[in-house]
Amino acid sequence: MLRNAARIVAFCLSPVVAGAPSDPGVDVASFACRPQSCSTLVPTAAVDDPADNDCAYRNGNEWWVDYVAGCLAWSEAPRKHPITVALFDDGAAIDHPDLRNRLWTNEAEAHGKPGVDDDGNGYVDDVHGWDFVDNQPIAPPQGACRGQPSHGTFMASLIAAERNNGIGIAAAGSDGARVMVLRIVGCGADKHVDPQRLLRALDYATRMGARILSFSAHWDVSTPELDAAFSDIADRPHSRRAAIVVASVPNK
Repeated sequence: MLRNAARIVAFCLSPVVAGAPSDPGVDVASFACRPQSCSTLVPTAAVDDPADNDCAYRNGNEWWVDYVAGCLAWSEAPRKHPITVALFDDGAAIDHPDLRNRLWTNEAEAHGKPGVDDDGNGYVDDVHGWDFVDNQPIAPPQGACRGQPSHGTFMASLIAAERNNGIGIAAAGSDGARVMVLRIVGCGADKHVDPQRLLRALDYATRMGARILSFSAHWDVSTPELDAAFSDIADRPHSRRAAIVVASVPNK
């Protein structure tokens, strides 16, 4: 039942978040504000919640937020210390209206000098994460990837989409989570996960303070070094790199 529910959520919300390109000429709100009728299993009743004005939540498209008590994580005041969630995926539209204010920020680089590794971590201008495919600071989808649906944008929105901004969706982690975007696979058919690339991304995420690691990419080749890294992160609670690892299962 939970697996089916997850698939229904993905089917309903794909046009809401992942299908919305970062092109400023697109009416982003229209993706979320239309009531979805993709399954009879999804309640269609609207939510009359004065604490939220996001149309996708209010019109009943996000029934699952209340189903998992996600709205209980919302608070009236901003969290002083949001949890950093590292997203390992195909990047994300970091200029998306529901995401641009909910990203993890490397303050040293954000307030440093462009072109300089201000915090000495080996990555220049890594303000919101890193693109391990093209080895550059994370940026909105570019080139051939720009007009394509982004799975990473979809997942980032489910984690921390901004609440009470009048458009789009309301994520359970809107108030308490910030997304560190780590691009480990390309767009379209380029979904190959290189173990060495993933190892670098793991090291970056844990060194930069991520406490939850979210994986939606799958790989069938590993290395002893990658296995040891996952063991250190997930199986040793007293490790300096300890974090909660959340991974999807194959859809087939």
